[in-house]
Amino acid sequence: MKEQNDAGGRRRIPSSVPRPQDFRRTSGAGKNSSPSSLTCPGWSPEKDFEANRAMRLTSYSNYTLRILMIAAARHPALTTIQDVADAFSISKAHLVKCVHQLGLWGYLETIRGNGGGFRLVRPAATISLGEVIRRTEDGFAIAECFDDEAGACPLTLRCRLRPALLKSTEAFLSALDEMTLAEISDNGDDLLEVLDLKPTPPSGCREAEARR
Repeated sequence: MKEQNDAGGRRRIPSSVPRPQDFRRTSGAGKNSSPSSLTCPGWSPEKDFEANRAMRLTSYSNYTLRILMIAAARHPALTTIQDVADAFSISKAHLVKCVHQLGLWGYLETIRGNGGGFRLVRPAATISLGEVIRRTEDGFAIAECFDDEAGACPLTLRCRLRPALLKSTEAFLSALDEMTLAEISDNGDDLLEVLDLKPTPPSGCREAEARR
């Protein structure tokens, strides 16, 4: 990454980084006001929290893995999005996106119509968790300095912590590469019992063939 400098040769700080002069005191705050009485237009703790959520797996990855685990546990039976939504108390809208994308990636087949649903189209033993996470996380920015668009840390260009974070990320993904969907769903009966989901035998007469 090439360092950006201003006309005077000084390092240019991205405009997204709140600077001391950007902060202003709230109404009624005096000289001895605490830092909590200072505000910066456009910045809030909530926004800062949202920006740093990239340091853990997203809900999208979480839901995607749950869908795959249930599909593997119930295979070759069909599972509906409503089944998963009820089992985990998750919005169907979120799950529809996950199932649709898993179908496009070739992990699931989806069947429309009455009695339809989704199921694994690949053997669970051939699906590595690292493969799935690399797709769902799209870059896996463990910290803001790994995100070119959201990066706001002024230390990024000189930081020696970043290589360590990169190494730990690679180790994390490598560990997931060695684990398959079959390994995390081989206790399928226990998983289904906890979720009160019972597998139903696949029925060819119920399947209105309309694959995506």
